[in-house]
Amino acid sequence: MKRKITKKQFVEAVENNEDRLTGKQLAVKLGISEVHFCRLLKRYRNSIRDAAVELTKKIALKMVRCLEKNAVRGDTQAAKTVLEMAGAYVSRQKVDSTHKIEGVVVLPAEVPIGMPVEQKDD
Repeated sequence: MKRKITKKQFVEAVENNEDRLTGKQLAVKLGISEVHFCRLLKRYRNSIRDAAVELTKKIALKMVRCLEKNAVRGDTQAAKTVLEMAGAYVSRQKVDSTHKIEGVVVLPAEVPIGMPVEQKDD
């Protein structure tokens, strides 16, 4: 099962493992032993990580371009996402709540005085 394998071949095989093969299965596919596969994995882990980072950057760039295209076409969710990513849009959520403090009901500012308020017994 001895076979010479280049760094490039090994990194590409690990990087392009779309079938989600195990290390043992990849070793068989590459024609090397499982022990040799583990040694190469340890030796080339930085190269594999760098390749994964580059691949992630390419995918992210494609996704951003797609979002931008959809935003220009009028997709408001895509526009919102692009603006959020650029830091130009911050989603604000309003929380209304009623608190009971020592038998007194504290109302949110939006509730007009005189409106009936349901009190819950805890």
